[in-house]
Parts: sequence; structure tokens; C-alpha cells
Amino acid sequence: MNYSLKDVQTKVNVGLQETTSALARRRISRFLGPAKVKAVKNFPLTGPLHRQTKAQAIADLREMLEEAVRNLEDNGCKVFRARTSAEAIAYARKVIKPGSMVVKSKSNAAKETGVLDSLMMDGVTVVETDMGDRICQVGNIPASHPIGPALHVPVEKVAELFSIESGHNVAPDPQSIVTVARELLRNSFFEAQYGISGANAIAADTGSIIMTENEGNIRLCTNLPPVHLVFAGIEKIVPTLEDAVHVCHTAALYGTGVSVGGYINIVSGSGRNSLDGPQETHVILLEEGRWEAIQAGFEDSLACINCGSCLNRCPVYKELGEQYGYKYLGGIGIIHTALRNGLEKAVENGLSLCIGCRQCIDACPGSIPTPDLIQKIRQQVVTKYGLGLQKQFMLKVLLNGRSSHLWRWGQKLQPIALKRINNGKGYRVRFSWLGVDPNRVIPAIAAKPALHNKTREATIADAEQVRVAYFVGCLNNRIFPEVAGATLEVLREQSVAVIFPHDQVCCGYPMKAAGELELAKEMARRNLEALSAQQVDTVIVDCPTCGTALRGYAKLLEEDPIWRGVAQELSNKVQDIFEYLSSRDLGLKKIMQSFQAKVHYHQPCHLRYLGLNQVQKILASIPGIALSSETDDGTCCGFGGMVSLDHYDLTTMIASRRVEDTPEETEILATACPGCMLHLVDRLFQQDRKIKVKHVIELLAESYRRERE
Repeated sequence: MNYSLKDVQTKVNVGLQETTSALARRRISRFLGPAKVKAVKNFPLTGPLHRQTKAQAIADLREMLEEAVRNLEDNGCKVFRARTSAEAIAYARKVIKPGSMVVKSKSNAAKETGVLDSLMMDGVTVVETDMGDRICQVGNIPASHPIGPALHVPVEKVAELFSIESGHNVAPDPQSIVTVARELLRNSFFEAQYGISGANAIAADTGSIIMTENEGNIRLCTNLPPVHLVFAGIEKIVPTLEDAVHVCHTAALYGTGVSVGGYINIVSGSGRNSLDGPQETHVILLEEGRWEAIQAGFEDSLACINCGSCLNRCPVYKELGEQYGYKYLGGIGIIHTALRNGLEKAVENGLSLCIGCRQCIDACPGSIPTPDLIQKIRQQVVTKYGLGLQKQFMLKVLLNGRSSHLWRWGQKLQPIALKRINNGKGYRVRFSWLGVDPNRVIPAIAAKPALHNKTREATIADAEQVRVAYFVGCLNNRIFPEVAGATLEVLREQSVAVIFPHDQVCCGYPMKAAGELELAKEMARRNLEALSAQQVDTVIVDCPTCGTALRGYAKLLEEDPIWRGVAQELSNKVQDIFEYLSSRDLGLKKIMQSFQAKVHYHQPCHLRYLGLNQVQKILASIPGIALSSETDDGTCCGFGGMVSLDHYDLTTMIASRRVEDTPEETEILATACPGCMLHLVDRLFQQDRKIKVKHVIELLAESYRRERE
């Protein structure tokens, strides 16, 4: 293996130490989040229309690029198609004279190329005019967000920076800071010979460049200097001017929660004289990585409009900020990095960090499946470099479905090889073994897995009963067999007979998430063979991750002529246990025995993404349960499967945020995912919180059990 996670772990360490920045990101997320959700609901067609527009634009990109270039040139613009960043830089250096001054507004493409560094090496003075970017430039601070580059910089620090810049004391309040910044920038606008901007969109039909803003600096950058340079990726091209304006509306709505920015600027060529705008307009269209994205099946990534909405929901970004990514931030930034800068850069800057919570998809106006695209890139990395030893052992040995003897030996040796903690419910390593963090709580392996013979024999279905198949999953089989037992018990209470296929194996999600796609396909085929042999209409899961994997078999095996039909049939049969209990008019058996418990509910990310909200209703229906009035805000527990092996410190920090949100009086933290259970047990123990973690199905089964007794 020719690469390691050393570089990215260094970035993780730096990010976790920046606690003030992390606090600022979380506060802004909590402040903006509800407002944006409300705003988006007021415009329900914005997202679908954006997806439709971008899909058409990407599908017809070659034709629209030619149309856009033709119309831009007809409008008097000089257009340069840059195949690489180096070509874009070379062109800009030919236009911009050494020793001159440039005023620049926000341009992600300019940042992507690195053109500013090259210009400054030529003696060019570059002045950032966006307030956030100016703060970062004056303080030599990395930008941490595409919409709010300086959101992580305390106001006192900003006042200090502008006090130094202006030569007099600036009060640490927004009005004073903005007044000074405006005065400092005014002369630059008048003195600059060149202005650089980006583009929110380029209308192919009119050859117009459209930019939205709130500060008014873009219109000054694009109108006052004699020469205007536009840096934009070719993915910014959309069919019509109406489409381009809609992109601006979408960016404002999803980026800041307003229906439209303070200004929308439309540039359709150069001015006719010195009073009518710039005399030259150069449009540099960056192609690097874009055609490769389309060819490699990553065309969805080109729907990104850099609104930053995904970052505000990403639990990893909330902790690490600008350390998660390269020239573009977050998971989508890692995808851009892989396609435009290579796999190695993607690995160095956070390919291993995405925990697959899928919150970014909900937040994105283009519904870009970022976690799925991340997995495809991981697959490329695994193909090129292979898996690390730790992951090879986990995926190819422990979870391959043929290692029962290792689990048995592990169960017997745990008390000897490991330190017993948490009243015997968990262990810690005595020394760093296979990279396992010494602070990690290792769960006790069950003496009898859920799939042992007695369980199977006890759940053979009667022919006349409603019949379902039960997919148990790895964690319930080996770590939490009591959850599997509770699921079977509740189904029996509903007069449902359960078929428990003995040859089922890991769902394959850990393999797919790690990029080991062929092994994931092998697991899928083995499970299809085991489950399709059963004459049932429904396959029950009580692990949302397993449910996501089984539902995804149709996509996973779509190119397999033997299994794709079977996979599609199975995918349509999969239901979460709570989805099943709430469906088909079965209803729940209403007579349940009351028991007293103060419960707080944690919503698993995969259930939330699938839109399955029945769990909380069922939990609230159990007599005696005092369910916390503090609603779950969708905060991820941080588990992330294999990610918690690579970056335990990061995932436990995310878990800490979730635990901090749990009310002090809570006796039981209930969830509906064994992966969440595993991670929350760890974090609660580390924080010495005396709270039990239970699967909701266990509480339901306990209520029925007390009634029988």
C-alpha cells in the first residue's frame, strides 16, 4: 500500500484543536438551520427545478458550451477555454501586467486555479473585496466556508486586523468594522486596472454572465476597472437567462435562507466607453476535471452551486471546518479534488472522513448523492492501492460470514486479552493493537450469536401465519442479540411468523463504504441466495444501515444479468421493523404493561434519510414512557462504521455533541440502530453518564413481556 492516512489525521488534529471555530460553526448552523428550512418550504419547486435545469445543462454541455462561447464573443467578450489550471493562469498573466492592481470578488474557479498566487509573484497587488474574503486576506487566515469565509473569526480578531490595516483603533462591532473596511476598499476600486470575478451562472442563449451578491462589491469589481476577467467552470453554463437567474435564487435560498440576494448583476459584454463599464471583458472557462467527471459517472457533482448548504449540515465539517477539504470544502470538495487534482490529494485532504450520514443530500438543492460518489472514489483508491491491514482484517476476515470460529475464540479470549470495563459490558485494549484506540470501548461479544441453532429452530414459521424473513445484521448477531430477540418477540406478539435464514451474511454496507465494491457484491449475492429462497413478501430489518444496503442491492448489481432481477425484487420487499409495524393495517397490539422511564430519542441518520418517522410515534405510545420534549434535531452520533476505526477522535467528538444534547434527567437513550447504540454506549461511558442505551424495539418487547408476567 503506497499511501497512509497520516496527512489527513494531521488535519483532523488541527481541526479538533480549533474549538472556538467549531463553536462558531455550530452556532451559525443552529441559527440559520431553522430559518433556511422554513424558507425552502416556502419555495417547494426551487429544488426540483434546479435539479431539472442542471441535469439538462450537464447532459447537453458540449452543445451549450459552443453556444455560450459564440454568444459571449458576439457580445464582445474574449473567451478562453482553459483545459487546465495552468492554462488559465498563463492566460491571466498575459492579460494582467506585472506591478498592476487587481480588485477581486468571490470566484471559486479563481481559487481553484491558484491564479492569485501567480499574479502576486508577478508583483500584482490583489485586493479581495468580499468582506469575508478580505478579513481572511488581511489576517492570512484560511477561508472556512464558501458563503461566509470568515465565519470562524471572532469579531475581536477582525477589529484587531482592521485596526492594524487602517492605523487607528476599530471598535469590535460590525458597523465600525464595515465602515473602516468600506473606506479602505474605496480607493482600491478606483485605482485598480483589473477586476476579477466569478459567475453564479452563464446563460448560453444570451451569452450573459450572472452574479448574485449582498455587499455591492461585485458590481464595483465588474464596472470600475477598465479590464474585467471572469473565472468560471464550464458547469456554470445553463440553457437560458431565466435558468441563470433561477440559479441565483437557488444559491441565495439554500445558502442564506433569503429568496434572492441583495443584488443580481448581469454582464453581457464590454462597455462602449469609459463611463459604460470595462473596455475589455475576458471570460476564462475552466474545463479541468469536468469532462472527466462526466465520463467517469460523477456528473451529479457538477450540479454543485457552492451554496454551502451541505456544509452547514455536515457533522464532520462542523468539527473540522476548512481542514475538511482542499480548494473546495467538505465531501463535495473531496469529490472535486479527486477529479481535478488526483486521488492522492483527495486522500490527503479527507476522503476517509465522510461518515455517510447523508444529511448533505437533504440539504443540497441538487440532491447530489455525495456519500455515494465518495464511495466510488474510495473504490478507485482501493483498486489502485488496496486496503489497509486493519480494514482487510475487519472486512475480509471478521465480516465475511465464514469466521464463526474466530468470533468464538474472540468471545473466550476477551476477558484475558482485554481490560474489562463498564460492569463487564465492554473492554479496552491493553496496548494499541491493530490501530485500535486505547480509549475505545470494545463491546463484549455475545456468548451466543442471534443466529445460533436454537434461535432458528424456535422461529420456524407456521404455514398459515403471516410470514416474514428477518435479516439480523452483524451487530445484532454478535454484539446485541437481545435486540434480535426483541424483534422476534414483538413480531410474535403481532401474530407474525418469522423465517430466519441461517446462511445470511453481512449486508455488505461496510465493504461498499470502504470502497471494496467486489466484496460488497459478493455479500449481496450470498444474501440474495439466502433470502430469495424464502416464500415471503417482506424482509424485516431492525438496523437502518442494513436496510439501506439491502434496498441498494438493485443498484449495486444492476450490471449483473444473473442477479439484478432478484436484487430488484428483494429491494422492494425490505422494510424496517417500525415501518412494518405501522403498515398493512396490522396496527400494534394496544394492551401493553406500563413501566416508568425517562427516555430521550436519537434518530438514526439512515432512518431520517429514508423518511421513516414511525419510531418516535411507537415509542411515545408505550405506557409509562416519559419521552423528552426536547426534539431530536437530526444530530448524527458520528459512528460512520469504518470511519470510527480510522478517526476515532473525530467520531467521538461528534458523538459528544449528541450526548451533550441529551437532557440530564434521561434514564434511557433510545434509538433504532445498533451502530448508533455501539457508538453512544462508548461516548456515555467516556463521559461517565449513567444512561442506558436501548433499541426502541427492546422497550416495546419489555412492555409486552411485563404484561405477560
